[in-house]
Amino acid sequence: MRIAYLSFEYPSGISGGGIGTYIGQVSRLMAERGHAVEVFTAAPANKSFSASENGCLINFVPVSGRRSFPEDVLSTFRGRHDLYPFDLIESPEYGADAIAIKKEYPHLPLILKLHTPSFLTAALNAYKRRPVDKIRYVAGALLRLQRVNPYWRYRKAGDPEYSLYKMADAVSSPSNSLAEIVSRKWGQRQIDIIPYPFEKKMQTDFHSATPDSPFIVTFIGRIERRKGVADLIKAIPAIIKRHPDTVFRLVGEAVPSPQRGLMMDEYLRNMAGRYAHLLEFTGLLPQQAIPEMIRQSHVCIFPSLWENFPNVCLEAMLEGKAVIGTGNGGMADMISDGSDGLLIPPGKPGAIACAVNRLGSDRALLDRLGKNARQTVLAKYNGETIGALNESFYYKTLAACRK
Repeated sequence: MRIAYLSFEYPSGISGGGIGTYIGQVSRLMAERGHAVEVFTAAPANKSFSASENGCLINFVPVSGRRSFPEDVLSTFRGRHDLYPFDLIESPEYGADAIAIKKEYPHLPLILKLHTPSFLTAALNAYKRRPVDKIRYVAGALLRLQRVNPYWRYRKAGDPEYSLYKMADAVSSPSNSLAEIVSRKWGQRQIDIIPYPFEKKMQTDFHSATPDSPFIVTFIGRIERRKGVADLIKAIPAIIKRHPDTVFRLVGEAVPSPQRGLMMDEYLRNMAGRYAHLLEFTGLLPQQAIPEMIRQSHVCIFPSLWENFPNVCLEAMLEGKAVIGTGNGGMADMISDGSDGLLIPPGKPGAIACAVNRLGSDRALLDRLGKNARQTVLAKYNGETIGALNESFYYKTLAACRK
């Protein structure tokens, strides 16, 4: 097969997070399976060029912004496709990266890979949804003689991500939870469940968490509301009461907080009050620094209000760490509660405190969960297994499109 991946994000371009990580992994896996793979992505230096990486041709396209990528990439894709036609293309739903291409080439099979749609991200990160906030917004618009556009209402008819979902020839999701949410919002259709591939260079062995102080609890991810970081801060007093030697390390980029003019790291420090000295904010770190952050930790916690399929959770499991995740999203597919990690309900600081205290008091459990977590990742998310699932899905899609 000749496969084209359309993505604004890519590890050596504009990574951006999980989508870029996925594109880097899946493109390499499919190239290793003998397919001709090209990636079309945004150029980091806003200069057009191509490069060979991991057996794939990476086409870097200059863009004027995130929203312009679907149109900006069309010309470069057209030149490659007209010269060496592709059998299929894959695009994330987020940003509707392939929508202009699908409109120009309606018969070219399109696979849509779900990550986290914008409507869901907006809902999880929304701050100003209280009645008083809505009243102020409407009053302000009327006073300025402007049209009132209720920002809290989602209208799928004008959403290009929804349009791409309807145009796609096949859809896959890394988690059952995301598939169910999208089906309810955008309409029922067949959505195949295919986890993200996960292969990373790792130590031949791992070292269990040492009993030395301090007891390090690490969060890794964007410092934003939907990641549940405020709930982690609220849990600190109950944790410190039982385990006063605990420190809390937050690794990731801080975004603006609900309080105007304040970034999330400072907002959380203020929230922590007299426990603020127990918080360590590292800021955004390069990807190669993340494994060492994990190895230094005793527990890795991902208390998201909802999460699709966080690669960093698998990374922590691979390093043999006990993980705590919320059980209402993709981590419920990754973690077997009490066997290779702990699952807690979202938005419950008390549940966070109970889970951390349980692990802090039982180092045998801490060690057992970490060892089992590593084995889970090695067995279920290796490149051979996920690569074969993707390949089979692609062939099934091609066969259906040719009927």
